[in-house]
Amino acid sequence: MRLKLPAIVVFAAGLAGGQSVSQSPAFEAASLKVAAKRFIPGVSGRMNGGPGTGDPGRIVYTQIPLMQLLMKAWDVEYYRIAGPAWLKAPGADLFDITATMPPGTTRQQLQAMLQNLLVERFRIRLHHETRTYPGYELVVAPGGPKLREPANPDAPEPNSGPTGKSGDDGFLLLPPGHAKGVRMAANGIYAKFQNCTIAELIEPYLRSFLQQSTGAQTNHIADMTGLTGKYDYALKFDARGADSAVVAVPGARAVSPSDSPSVPSGLPNLFTALEKQLGLKLIKSKGFPLDTIVIDQIQAVPAGN
Repeated sequence: MRLKLPAIVVFAAGLAGGQSVSQSPAFEAASLKVAAKRFIPGVSGRMNGGPGTGDPGRIVYTQIPLMQLLMKAWDVEYYRIAGPAWLKAPGADLFDITATMPPGTTRQQLQAMLQNLLVERFRIRLHHETRTYPGYELVVAPGGPKLREPANPDAPEPNSGPTGKSGDDGFLLLPPGHAKGVRMAANGIYAKFQNCTIAELIEPYLRSFLQQSTGAQTNHIADMTGLTGKYDYALKFDARGADSAVVAVPGARAVSPSDSPSVPSGLPNLFTALEKQLGLKLIKSKGFPLDTIVIDQIQAVPAGN
C-alpha cells in the first residue's frame, strides 16, 4: 500500500515547503566536507555532541556516510529512505561535520538544523510517501525482561569506542558508561550494550541482526516492550542461515569468516537468544504503514562551506 503525497522541498520538520532555509533553525556555524577514507580507530564513524550529551552546544560527526546523515536528520531507518542507487552503494563518500548551536537547543531543533544544512549543501528535494513494510513486534517474553541496571549510569560519554580487544567471554571491551560494541566472530555475533535503551538495540543493531539471520532486506521492528529505562545487556547468537546475507553491522569489529553452516556453533539463533538472554521476544507482524522519505534530487558532492 502506497499513498503518494505531493512533492515539496522540505527544509525542516513541520515547515511549509515554500519557506526558505534562512527562516528556519540553523547552526551558528557549520562545516561540512568530504572526509578522508582512512579508518581511524575510536574516531571513524562517530557522532558526538549535541543536546543531552556532555557537549550540548556542538556536534562533531567524523567519517559518516551521507545515508547515515539523512537517517539522523529525518529520524528514520535506512530502508525508509528511497533515492538514487549511489546513495546506498558500498564505498560511498564519507563526510565530516562540525557545527555549533545556541544554548538550550533541543533535540528537535538540532534535527531541523541538520535537515537544513543537508538540504542546502546537497541541494536536496524530497517528498513523503506512506509505504507498508513487513516486520516484527518486540515484546517482553514470559518470565519478564532479563536486563541489568547500568553499572556506571553517571559515567560521562566516552571519547572512544571499542578497541577491538575482547574479553574471555567473547564480548568487546568497552569504556565505562554509555557504549555499544559488536564483535562478529567465526562462530557467531557478540553484541554488548552499556547504559543503553531498548530503542538503541532495535535501531540499527537488532534490525541488522535480523537481516543477517533471515536474509530479509526490509524489516521494521516496533518496540512493544514498554521498557523506557537504560540498561546493561549482552546478546550472543549464531546468525547463519540458508539465505543469510552478510550485512554491515554498525560498530562491528574483529570480523572473521563464518564457519561452514553445517558446523554447529554452540550458540542459539537470534530469536532464541533474545528470549533466553534478554527476556525479549520477536513476533511477526502483518505489516506497518510508515512515512517514507523519497529523494527526488540530491547531489553527491556538497556545495562549499
